[in-house]
Amino acid sequence: MVAQDGDSPQIHDSHIGRSILEQLRTMVGHMTSKQLLERIHRYAAKVQGTRQYWFQRYHELRALFDQKGSPTFFWTLSAADNYWPELHRLMPHSVNVPTTHSMRVQAVINSPHLTDWFFTVKLEDFVLHWLEG
Repeated sequence: MVAQDGDSPQIHDSHIGRSILEQLRTMVGHMTSKQLLERIHRYAAKVQGTRQYWFQRYHELRALFDQKGSPTFFWTLSAADNYWPELHRLMPHSVNVPTTHSMRVQAVINSPHLTDWFFTVKLEDFVLHWLEG
């Protein structure tokens, strides 16, 4: 088991812990700082939200454009589910529209099926009005 003590992690006396620590020391001891940094960057590319992760996704998207060509239309959609009074009037057990932000958030959490359905209806209306109309 690893425990933090000040700035350096310490591994308690367990066979597995000593084995891992020895492997890490051996691996780091045989690498140059450039090699170690490259490995950290490669690992960080797998952690969602890191700069390396988004850099990797960017290159994947660029490769897709190179293979298939540029898209003629690209959009990103986001639901304003906490700000649609029409949605909150549909929520069960609500006589009135929830008045506080936390009440609206909780209503969305409690009724994800309604929120999903409402977003789909809004999207279909948008497509009909702006793209097909």
